[in-house]
Amino acid sequence: MSEEQRGLKQAIKKIAGYLSRRPHSEKELSLKLSKTFSLEIIEQALKTAKQNQWLEAEKELAENTVAYLNDKNKSWNYIKNYLSEKSIPLTEYDRERELSKAKNLLEKKQGALKNLSYKEKIQLKQFLFYRGFEESIVDDLLD
Repeated sequence: MSEEQRGLKQAIKKIAGYLSRRPHSEKELSLKLSKTFSLEIIEQALKTAKQNQWLEAEKELAENTVAYLNDKNKSWNYIKNYLSEKSIPLTEYDRERELSKAKNLLEKKQGALKNLSYKEKIQLKQFLFYRGFEESIVDDLLD
């Protein structure tokens, strides 16, 4: 077995390992593999992964990733940054979902959202801003 074939086999094995943990975009996989393998081997390994249908379609990958991050109450800004970092296309913004996530976070942190003092409102606003929620979302919940 030649050195190139051995490298290709290792790269395919690495891709399988990465994909067994969670779905990855092609860019993400090639970035991880570029630390160890040549560009030619990476391209061949990704081609093999595509032929074996190991990679999710971009739209499906985006929807699943957004759903996962929404379940973790991550803000839309966080999700946008995460998707662009992984070269995954954006899905549609859902304002109602964003309000729901912010409300869930506040209820976990504070409990009841009634009869809040001025200081508590300021602290909760800062908490949501720190989490990446937009000002309009925060204002709708706390004003």
